[in-house]
Amino acid sequence: MEIGSTGMPTMQLIFRIMRKSFIVALVTACVSISATHGAVVSIVGDEDALGTGVFPGGTLPVGPFDNRSSAELVALDGSQNTDLATSSSGVALDAEFIHTFVLIGFTEVGGAVLELGIGGLQSNDSDPNTSTVGEDALRIDGVLIPEAFVGIDQTPLGYGILTVHLPGFILPEFHDGQVRVSIDLNSNAGLSTSTRVEPVFYDFSRLTITEIPEPSTAWLIVAGGFLLLGRKLKHEAASAFRSFSRGSARYRHQLCPRRLPRCKLQTRITPLC
Repeated sequence: MEIGSTGMPTMQLIFRIMRKSFIVALVTACVSISATHGAVVSIVGDEDALGTGVFPGGTLPVGPFDNRSSAELVALDGSQNTDLATSSSGVALDAEFIHTFVLIGFTEVGGAVLELGIGGLQSNDSDPNTSTVGEDALRIDGVLIPEAFVGIDQTPLGYGILTVHLPGFILPEFHDGQVRVSIDLNSNAGLSTSTRVEPVFYDFSRLTITEIPEPSTAWLIVAGGFLLLGRKLKHEAASAFRSFSRGSARYRHQLCPRRLPRCKLQTRITPLC
């Protein structure tokens, strides 16, 4: 480190570098905290292939059967319709799953993914014999998710997990901490009695909700943290400068004792004694 004629370091340069580094770190941290996200998961029913042990892609046993737990038998959130087959190919029943969850404060919903454990679902878009009936419909809080099941063609006893990335226009429905996932089979007229209901097997409904900090909150958190950090750095820099000054004074005294008054310390600590 270069030393001036008075033995002092170039503190203005040091603080200028610290200030620039501080600004870069602040911007980087704000970008990072805005990009970070957490996930809230809500599940109705249990992921057990209707209690049959069948893996996704496998074939469910022929009904009827009832593998509901004691809790599912008395449930009111939609799990009462899971793990059940009232006929050889499931239940001919529209279903509604009520998801309740808690969002962390000062966040907004950045995305949501719906996973349905279901068997025997067959979209009828390409079947001219049922073109007047309407496709199977998915609704969130009564709002239609367009073409959510288009192209789905499970076999009558086939089991799988369908994944639907919910569109952005539906995300405001999540802010109150509860949404209704409605499966309307072969009817676009609502969740009243469908024109024709095909039997399906219901296993579970799972929502994964991505949270992101609100921009204003992110800036406040980071700015507050860096304000405290800046004060600490300033205190440490001042302490280091005082220590350096004391050490520099001692070193200068060793090189140029009082009995040699004309001796002086040059810029690069080159004594002329």
